[in-house]
Amino acid sequence: MGSTTADAVADTSPEELSTDPVLEWAEVELDLPNGIAPYATSDGRIVAAGSSAASDSFPTTSHLLVTGDGTTWTQMPLPDEMLLLASSIDMSDDLVAISGVPYAEPPAGGDVADIGARVFVSGNQGATWSQAALDIEAARRDLGVDETVEFSLTSVYVSGDDVVAAVQGHTRLDVASLLVDAGRLEADARVAGWASEGGSVRVWLDNRDGSETELRYSHDDLALTDSQKALLRDERDDPLHGGRVFLFSGEGAELSFRASYRGWASTGSAVDDGFRLILFTEEGDSLLISPDGESWSVHPLDRDSSADVLHLDAFAPDGTLWTARFSTTLGGGFGSSIHRQQVGESGTQTAHFPVIEALGGLAVGDAGLVVGGFTALDGSDSATGQSMPDGRLNKDGYELRFNEPEGGITLWDLTAGETVYVFSAEAVQGTTEPPGVRTEGSGDFAMLTFEDPDTGEDLVSFSMVELFEVMGPPPPMAAGVPEQWVGWSRDGVQWGWESAQEAFGLGDMDAVARFAVGEDFAIAMVWLIPPPELSSGADEAGRIPETRWFVARVP
Repeated sequence: MGSTTADAVADTSPEELSTDPVLEWAEVELDLPNGIAPYATSDGRIVAAGSSAASDSFPTTSHLLVTGDGTTWTQMPLPDEMLLLASSIDMSDDLVAISGVPYAEPPAGGDVADIGARVFVSGNQGATWSQAALDIEAARRDLGVDETVEFSLTSVYVSGDDVVAAVQGHTRLDVASLLVDAGRLEADARVAGWASEGGSVRVWLDNRDGSETELRYSHDDLALTDSQKALLRDERDDPLHGGRVFLFSGEGAELSFRASYRGWASTGSAVDDGFRLILFTEEGDSLLISPDGESWSVHPLDRDSSADVLHLDAFAPDGTLWTARFSTTLGGGFGSSIHRQQVGESGTQTAHFPVIEALGGLAVGDAGLVVGGFTALDGSDSATGQSMPDGRLNKDGYELRFNEPEGGITLWDLTAGETVYVFSAEAVQGTTEPPGVRTEGSGDFAMLTFEDPDTGEDLVSFSMVELFEVMGPPPPMAAGVPEQWVGWSRDGVQWGWESAQEAFGLGDMDAVARFAVGEDFAIAMVWLIPPPELSSGADEAGRIPETRWFVARVP
């Protein structure tokens, strides 16, 4: 793209990008403290969730307001014993379901006997609640002989009086049982944790006196098989490894185990003809489909799953999968786009926005699509003006040296005492990866891998988390909130755009908006971000931003 064309794109206004009218947003006063999120439910209603904890790092859902038209809101009672870090809410005329982690427990994780995230259901619109019973023992029987599982967050979907719970699990080698069977540990020993390091396994034991003991065993010590060694792979080196989704369903509060699939669960929904769920795997993305929550089938998705492309998915009530697509690399070069796909059909691009570099908060319903768009992520005030920090990152006998040469990076072989790669600032800031380097996964799951320049074999991989520890967060995060536009479309093809400041009457105030779409209206929850000069620094840490709520009618 030439500089003249790039400048023209950069100067594009929301009005110039628009091919359809915009929504007219009107502020609504809700009796709701500290907004957390809006949820669109399977029956077309919208739930506004709030928390009474204004400054909790993990705000619990203490208040729910429900509307079917955006005008009349009804309080849904939540008893004290359901003080949850809510992860999912859905409802029908017959049933309400909510999942989350109890406040008294960690925000994620659970052992093999007790699921980390609970599911509660109500058959009378919240007047009374029951904790759903999930057949976890049946799910454990679906594991391999050497596997154990830790459960984390759960998503729920409701259609009529049928409930589906998608429980995310992380499977690993059952090291504790392996050590007991090998006579290395007593049966009542408490394994606090373990880690795989090269050709050995480090194990930490909790002793009865409160102390901790560390043990180390080689693979040969434990006589590990190849399949057992494969289960030792660490998520730091392979974030998608070990993921497994367990699906439960039933009527009301009794949920039977139905199936499990290797991978990580993403967006899901109850739709007109059953249930849908996106599954991320090492081989690519797939769609899980069920007509009734009991029988499930897998359908590979026809889309680019490369590391530098991010997909935000949402299902329409008729089961259509809508996807917002953009590059995770600043200056990725293709802007962003909207795609539509039905089961058994190839995906179709319905819209392309060259000026919008990232999309967020995609929401879909009978009233159409609403999404937030971010522009100028790599402008002179952010990415191009940010210098490479000095720093070094050691791993597996290699050292990644930042700002050597100036603005670039060098990979150093510590054993051989010589450089493997030297990349200039131009190579680092380019839109394509240099030879010998590849990125896999997306977002925080992404891994940067360096290959042997002679053999092509993998030398060392660094996770995004490891890189951020040296480089700091990406420029858009470090430079504040980028400009956000709000887009709406009836059909995913024609779009109306306006700035968030114009849409919500915010003046010069920065904000981040989240959306939910109902039958003929949309809701926006807008978090206000105070200017740096008005922020009270440490006093703001962990505090939920001031929240305003808006409703828009479909024209």
